[in-house]
This record gives sequence, C-alpha cells and structure tokens, in this order.
Amino acid sequence: MIYFLVNNDYHFNLDEKLASNINGHKLGLIQIPYSLKLVSSSTVFDKIITFHDKLNTSLKWMLFNFGANRKLLKKIDNELDVDLNDILLVHTEIDMLNQYIISKFYNAGAKVFLIEDGTATMSLFNMTTGKVANKDRIRSLMLKYCYGFSNFEFKKYGVETLAQMEDHIFRGLIVKRGDKINRDIPIYKLAPFLDQINIIHKNGAIFFSQGLYLFFMSEDEYIKLVDRFLEISNFFSPFYFKFHPSDSEYVKKKLVGLIESKYRNVDIILENDIAENLINKYPVGYAITFNSTAVFNILEKGIVPIFLNKILNEFFPDDSFVAFGQFLSSINCNVPANIEEINPDFVAFKDEMQNSNTYKLIDILEL
Repeated sequence: MIYFLVNNDYHFNLDEKLASNINGHKLGLIQIPYSLKLVSSSTVFDKIITFHDKLNTSLKWMLFNFGANRKLLKKIDNELDVDLNDILLVHTEIDMLNQYIISKFYNAGAKVFLIEDGTATMSLFNMTTGKVANKDRIRSLMLKYCYGFSNFEFKKYGVETLAQMEDHIFRGLIVKRGDKINRDIPIYKLAPFLDQINIIHKNGAIFFSQGLYLFFMSEDEYIKLVDRFLEISNFFSPFYFKFHPSDSEYVKKKLVGLIESKYRNVDIILENDIAENLINKYPVGYAITFNSTAVFNILEKGIVPIFLNKILNEFFPDDSFVAFGQFLSSINCNVPANIEEINPDFVAFKDEMQNSNTYKLIDILEL
C-alpha cells in the first residue's frame, strides 16, 4: 500500500492531487492533525488511519509523563502494520511522531520519500546549522535511550532547533521548485499541475499574515510591521487581509482594530481555509507575504507572488530570511527591495527557470 502522512490542510491538498493520479494501487492516509480538517471518508484513499495525540518531547514532559508517550507509541505499533512492499510519503521529519512512523516503514524495508513541506524544505536544507543547546542534547539522549528513537539528531537552523533524520532513511525528496539541498538525498521535481484560474481582479491582492512573532519579534513589533506594509493597500483593488491559523487572539484583535480604524479599504478574510481554496473565492492577481508557504501553493493558479522577505530581513535580520532569499533567487523569483516597488506593476518572474527534468509521481515511486 502507498501511504501519505499528513499533518495539516495544505499537506492534504497536495497529497489528494498526487494520489488521484495513481491508478491500480491501494492508497492509505495517515492523519496526525496539527492544523488539519480530519478526513473521515474518501473516494481516493482506501484506508484512513488517525492518531489524534501529539508526542510531547519537551524535557519536562518526557521526565514526568513517560507512560503517556509510551502509550501513544504502542497505539501506533498496534494499528499500523507495515511490510517491505509498502511506500510512505511524508512532508516533514521534524515531528517526532512522524519520525516514529517513518522508522517503522524504514525498519520494515519499505520505501520512504519526503515531499516538500512548503518553502521551509528548500530554505532550511540549504542553511548552515548552528550549535545545539545542552537541553536539546539531553532531549536527544532521552528519545534515543528511553523511547527507542534512532537515526536522528537535533540541528539548529537560525532560531529553530529541529529533529532531522539521517539522509539514508529517504529514497528521495519530491519538490515542485528548487534544484539543490545540502543533504545527501536525491531530488525529484514534480511535473506541474494544470491548475490555472480565471483571475477576475487582476489588480487585487491578498496579504497573508504569518506568526513571525513566535520566533523573530514580539507581537507588538509584528503589529507595527504589518501596519507599515498595509500602506500599500491603496495601490490594489480589492485588497484582502488573511489571518494565519497560528495568529494569537491578541494579534487578531489588534490588527482588526487597526484595519477598521486606519485601512477601511482592506477587507478581512475570516474563513479558516487554505490558500488553495481561498484564491478560488477571491480571484485576485497578487499574493503578498513575508515568506509564507501559502503563496507558493497557489503559484500554479497564475497568481503573482510578492515576497517581503528582503525588506523584512532589513528590519529583523535572521539567517532564515537570508536562506529563503537565496532560494527565491535560485528559482529566478524577483522580490521588492523597498516598499515603493510594491504595486500592480510588479513582475515576479522576468526569466523562467532553466529547464530541468520533471517526473510524475508514479515514475518517482517506480510503480
């Protein structure tokens, strides 16, 4: 059976498209919902397995709640039967529950493939890693010797410490864009989907919010940052603002008040839906973001991306923003150097990327 492991809605959106093009094979869906509308039935997937709980790997939790974590891992052992003929496709290895499932497939001799986790994959995997804190070294030892995890180590990417599995676990990394990573994993580029939409409001834009204050700045600094960029809303019509699922209630309340008092021309999108669906309801020509995955997921619909990453890095310098900028440069995606360049005349792709081989999923999996 070919299994797709998903954690959020944009994972499922892509996987459902990929799975729909696989004929003659049994398909399974493994759901570990972090930001995911649970799927109870499907015409695409023959088998659906759901693990509702998250494996808590904080140092305090692992010290005092050993039994709860072991119970969750035992549940996976009981419900997930894997053999060497199976295939697993997963978007991220940095979650430890994902890693446990990946290891089950790998140890059974099954093929395991990574599918890009939005823009983070190509950015992080080309960053230089930093020094890991001592508490994370202790967490690593506990995970390995108390919970049976292996084939991984914590790595520091900018401000984030992430658990990364050894490269040999994966048969390949499947991406839509990008050609190079600093890992010893073969890269397979997917053939593009034919997914153009009728853009009714060619001079319209959606601004996608992001929880940057979770890592790079305070909530109040983020609000001031958004305020500065919303001045561009006068150049687009219509102009929509979409909150991120991770936005705090404090940030939402402050930004709603700001928009209602200062930017009356801005419409707030309240639907909690993924960009791929929202752009069909609000068919505008431009998507504006700092470095959100949401915008990359709608490029094939003909939307022009405006990434604010370069300007953001001037206000809040960070290696992660630099790495993302290098990725954009590698795919010939232009970004504005200042706020004055952001308008409906902005051109993101003046030059096409050099042609490279693309593959259908069935060819990558050798089906």
